[in-house]
Amino acid sequence: MSLLLATMAAAASAAMDCSNSFCEKDLADGYLLRYKLNEADNTITMELTYSGGDVWLGIAVSDTGSMAGSEAVIGSSSSVPQKYLLKAPTLPTESAIELMWPEEQTLLDASCDFVNGQTVMKFTKALKEDKEIEITM
Repeated sequence: MSLLLATMAAAASAAMDCSNSFCEKDLADGYLLRYKLNEADNTITMELTYSGGDVWLGIAVSDTGSMAGSEAVIGSSSSVPQKYLLKAPTLPTESAIELMWPEEQTLLDASCDFVNGQTVMKFTKALKEDKEIEITM
């Protein structure tokens, strides 16, 4: 299992205009993040690709820069991406990761597929939601 966690601060760049087209950010070997700000409805569309095989993918936002206390979208080719709370920086999974409540599962067009040797997770998320970390650029 491979799980990539990245903060939006690492992905964003003030020099890029990501409201007209997708911006790209290489996060690590084999990992590419593409994102686009949708100003009309105050959302962000994200596409995270891993070129090394069929894996679990995740991307998290944090207001402290720490994994513990962050909020993540996690998915795999065998599951639809969903929102999770990351409660601890280490396993066991039962105490480190908590699935958000059904009413908090507000992702739009969420998918995760394994195609041509790549795992690709896509979703659109509101930048600001009640009781969640706001995504800012």
